[in-house]
Amino acid sequence: MKSAPVDKSLSIRIEPDAPAVYVYLRDRDGFRVARSKRVRPGLVLDFDGDRKLIGIELLEPGMLDVVFKQIV
Repeated sequence: MKSAPVDKSLSIRIEPDAPAVYVYLRDRDGFRVARSKRVRPGLVLDFDGDRKLIGIELLEPGMLDVVFKQIV
């Protein structure tokens, strides 16, 4: 099993009224999405102005496990 350092700015927002989850990979202060890329249905990656991945939107929360396995 791979392990990765824990980033204290990582947070997850679960939408109470929709089957959606947003994973913040950076601190929410100053969080600005410059570009979004739909990778597959239900999975959108958000990038900042420097083209760094800053957030992941999951419109099918069951995909969360798949995403984290690819990151770690």
